[in-house]
Amino acid sequence: GLNWVSLVSGTTKRISDVFFNNENHGFAARDGGVVLKTTDGINWEFHSTGYTNDVLSICFTDDNTGYAVGTGNTIFKTTNGGSNWVFQPIANPDYKTFNSVVFVNQSIGYIVGAGGNIFSTMNGGTNGVNELVSNQYEFNVYPNPATSTITVLTSMLLKGYTLILLDSHGMELKKQLVN
Repeated sequence: GLNWVSLVSGTTKRISDVFFNNENHGFAARDGGVVLKTTDGINWEFHSTGYTNDVLSICFTDDNTGYAVGTGNTIFKTTNGGSNWVFQPIANPDYKTFNSVVFVNQSIGYIVGAGGNIFSTMNGGTNGVNELVSNQYEFNVYPNPATSTITVLTSMLLKGYTLILLDSHGMELKKQLVN
């Protein structure tokens, strides 16, 4: 990050986010319902989501599967590297702007929006996206940081749930069914 080189995107509209799978293969979120794609890290092609709402954030779980969010209740998914985008519904359509999307693996993703809203999917958005109620998943994990053993305290009954411990990069460290 010592030196930055200006690249030509081919647009004068706002680009609000960029995501790269590797040094050449990347995507950018643009106003007007457009996602930009590069396969060489230099030249960009334009792909429409089919909507005119601004795309504010973009995330891919692999070279083909990606998600884009933005204004006007827009959540989109692609399974062909960004060539085509499909609108995904949410449980409550009253929210207007989704600011950011991130996936920690192929299935688990989170979206944040205006008004402090947080949404999640545990199935890659296949059956829609659900709002997280902030106190529904309250728990304490200690010690933090930990080197070998952690303790999870929660007031909710976790029997039958699977706890998944991820590192800060979304890599699964441990998966445990609670009996």
